[in-house]
Amino acid sequence: NIEVGVGLGGDRWRGADHWVDEVDPELTLATLLERSEVVVLGVDGGGLDDLLGVAVLGREIGGRRWLLWNKAWAPEGALTLRKAEAARFRDFQRDGQLVIVRDMEEAFSDVADLALQIDQAGVLHGVALDPMGVGLIIDAMVEREIAAERCIGIPQGWKLNGAIKSVEVKLASGAMVHAGQSMMAWCVG
Repeated sequence: NIEVGVGLGGDRWRGADHWVDEVDPELTLATLLERSEVVVLGVDGGGLDDLLGVAVLGREIGGRRWLLWNKAWAPEGALTLRKAEAARFRDFQRDGQLVIVRDMEEAFSDVADLALQIDQAGVLHGVALDPMGVGLIIDAMVEREIAAERCIGIPQGWKLNGAIKSVEVKLASGAMVHAGQSMMAWCVG
């Protein structure tokens, strides 16, 4: 049960208009890995007061449809700093979409383990990261024998506009589906 658009004005991201319609109820991380010929792991680091989010984006075998599954981590302190969102974060945790950690290095380790899982499935193309402040994440990747060269710095801000437009077009045309996670509906909203 996902709801998008509560409180959104007319200037919202146009992809939000199509988000709810493009849920694949069968999509899990495991099914995404089985159904994809190639996968990119996107990582957005957040900070000690924010979420560390990952997007596992696969291209479906024999087609051009994109498959999306997400997960996030939050330091315990974020629940104190963002009291208004603490109950929502606990709900996401209960649903397995968010992991609340004492130490963010635990989150970095989990992200690297996820990259290793995708790599061992034989479909990892690379890991896309904000180029700022990702040294500890790359260190965790290298510890798992995922070469630093496979970790690609992705410019942020306005330079993401092309990717953002591609996603909304893919959603509008039905060429992108996602796992229907309530955390992502909240993010999109």
